[in-house]
Amino acid sequence: MRRIRIGGACAGWLALACAAGCGSGDAGPIPGSGADGGAAATRAELDRGARRWVETTLAGLDLEEKAAQMVLVRAYGLPQNPDSDGYRRLASEVESLGVGGLVLFRSELDTVPALLDDLQRRARVPLLVSADLERSLAFRFDSGTVPLPSAMAIGATRSTEAARFAGEVTAREARAVGIQWILGPVADVNNNPENPIINVRSFGEDPTLVGELASAYIEGAHAGHALTTAKHFPGHGDTAVDSHLELPRIEGDRARLDRVELAPFRQAIAAGVDSLMIGHLEVPALDPSGRPATLSPIITTELLRGELGFRGLVATDALEMKGVGGSWIGQAAVEAVQAGADVLMLPEDPRVAIQSVARAVREGLIDEARLDASVERILVAKARLGLHLRRTVDPEAARRAVGRPEDVARSEEIARQSVTLVRDRGDLLPLRIEAPLRILHLVLSSDWTNVAISGIPERELAARGIAVETRRFGPQLAESSAREILAAAPDFTHVLVSAFVRVTSSKGTAALDPTHAALLERLASAGVPLVVVSFGNPYLLGQFPDVGTYLCAFGWEDSSQRAAVAALLGESAIGGKLPVTLPGLHAYGEGLERAERRLEIAPGDPATVGFSAEGLAEVDRLIEGYVESRAFPGAVVAIGRRGVLAHLAAFGRLSDDADAAPTRVDTIYDLASLTKVVATTTATMMMVDEGRLDLDAPVQSFLPRFVGPGKEAVTVRHLLTHSSGIDWWAPLYQELRGKEAFLDRIYSMPLVYPPGTETKYSDLGVMLLGEILERVSGQPLPELLKQRLFEPLGMTDTGWLPSPELLSRIAPTENDPWRGRVVRGEVHDENA
Repeated sequence: MRRIRIGGACAGWLALACAAGCGSGDAGPIPGSGADGGAAATRAELDRGARRWVETTLAGLDLEEKAAQMVLVRAYGLPQNPDSDGYRRLASEVESLGVGGLVLFRSELDTVPALLDDLQRRARVPLLVSADLERSLAFRFDSGTVPLPSAMAIGATRSTEAARFAGEVTAREARAVGIQWILGPVADVNNNPENPIINVRSFGEDPTLVGELASAYIEGAHAGHALTTAKHFPGHGDTAVDSHLELPRIEGDRARLDRVELAPFRQAIAAGVDSLMIGHLEVPALDPSGRPATLSPIITTELLRGELGFRGLVATDALEMKGVGGSWIGQAAVEAVQAGADVLMLPEDPRVAIQSVARAVREGLIDEARLDASVERILVAKARLGLHLRRTVDPEAARRAVGRPEDVARSEEIARQSVTLVRDRGDLLPLRIEAPLRILHLVLSSDWTNVAISGIPERELAARGIAVETRRFGPQLAESSAREILAAAPDFTHVLVSAFVRVTSSKGTAALDPTHAALLERLASAGVPLVVVSFGNPYLLGQFPDVGTYLCAFGWEDSSQRAAVAALLGESAIGGKLPVTLPGLHAYGEGLERAERRLEIAPGDPATVGFSAEGLAEVDRLIEGYVESRAFPGAVVAIGRRGVLAHLAAFGRLSDDADAAPTRVDTIYDLASLTKVVATTTATMMMVDEGRLDLDAPVQSFLPRFVGPGKEAVTVRHLLTHSSGIDWWAPLYQELRGKEAFLDRIYSMPLVYPPGTETKYSDLGVMLLGEILERVSGQPLPELLKQRLFEPLGMTDTGWLPSPELLSRIAPTENDPWRGRVVRGEVHDENA
């Protein structure tokens, strides 16, 4: 079967081509983004060439083609056979119907660029490609992208910088793969704990916070050159109904709506949001007719266009949803356009929707000038994105732009900052690791999902040497299983519960299974040390109010799961604040704080960490035997575990000389040949994490004097993996003096094998890596490591070239014939 993929897998079926630089997220700012009624929506604000393209394109469309520009259809970016029914249907919708764009659903990173390039080439008018990317591309893509935490997690940080980063990284990755329109951020105020569909998709319950974070997200997305959407107007937060299933009703008078629901949308419009998505919502205070907002001229035209002055695109929520009512497909499309919609999202039958809108114009139910206004806004949006000039992407640029390590690191940091400790009555957190931990880990999921069975929490705990026994349970926990858990719990130091309650469409609930909640109440009553972590809905505590320790991660993403484990163990500080009220239990803004547990080792009872006095005495006996046999003149033994220094002792003398000083417990030894591992490699990892160093960048980009045959192919990664082709060593010290002379000689030495073809240890290659680190950090390597590694870890006696006052504590290492003296506190390698 032939499948659509990037590169070789599709080369025989699909030719890929694009202009230089396309698809790399460098398209420049979106023209017209501003704080005046939303983003630009008129051709007058475009440059001359873009205006001419809008005018000629609009003039060249017949009635059906205009209606088709308003329709966006569903697409999946998965490997698929071009001859399959699904792909033929999609290609036909693009070519024959001439739809205006796509809404991308589940996708794979290696497939989407080629798929979209093919469809863009089939389209007469460039396609506007959109996607729900509320948690970045990870919301729709299986892997390889930056996994942002949920909006509510960002709300828990109170950080506009985090929201801006979320918008920018989402936009940058989206543009790289061919998506130009982000269907986010969610501007709904989640002030109803029973809401089954918004919940953690919202930034929180405070309208001001929601507006500020949504505006920061919009600003970031514009910096990443993508269109944005504030949704679901006029506000989907205060309802217990999922509009995918039925029509929610939003209560409250107009004053309340202005103060709460509408406030974030006003802020988003002021921030220059490009589009608003109208929700399938009944809002009697705005339109007493009972019509969904999607089909209401009062809400869409009079309120949004008139009173709020919004000039951008107005899109419906998916017309396939049950919340739009029992309208016939064509009737819903016509009424949405009559209400004021520019974009018809996902009608069940696009052909029927297009034909119905065109027929309504012919019959005088819709003025053609009204249709032209919508199509012009759509074409202006496409021109603002530069699609009239370039509509394809560069697959290689996409690979480079997506999933960048520095972006992943920042996402993980935001997840850690969001973790919120709601209560900790028994002062259980962070878990005390001084004594051995044995954890019973219960994974409770209201629906069996990949996230619930991924095993991240137990893997993270086990990787730290903690004994973990995991048991997983889906809906309807059997009473026999509950009794087994209650009986087993006392055999463990702690019971850790990972509650996975995802917020997804068409479930109709975001609650924990009642049998799971009952188990937690019984465990709490039994008095076992119990910690519950909510990976998703924070309101779950209301179902088991007697639980004493409750931690919220606000999402089920991998980053949130890792962040929760780090918080449990004190590896990161806990400082998140509730962005919502937990009714009757905890107020908005609450959240206990816990400091990061510093890496400290203090003397303690060896027995508390599993060491016997007999075993330690045997260690002493062995070391004393080696000293007596003159295997070495002296040694210091330090044995620690779980933060306890169980044994510290000194043996022998600093040298074999009869008058040598005795070894002390604070004697300093030379750790020969560990600089590369402890210092250089660690500094490299730091620079990569901070985005200041790319492992696959050519060495010549940092060291331009490193020239010669084949050297243009040598990368930083080659230096790190000893596969650069640089010779392993040379006696440079015999004829050269000074750092620059040494470097110039290494630059000029020929490669001894082609880069990447062999692995041979190279001292000289690591010297070049050290020079690169100094250039990208702007600091000498010893200073960089002292500030960034040794001092934060309390390693006060670790470093280069120790000061003279330390010499009395330093053990001699060798009698060096080249130096003609005993080496003490000096590097052994003559070149170094």
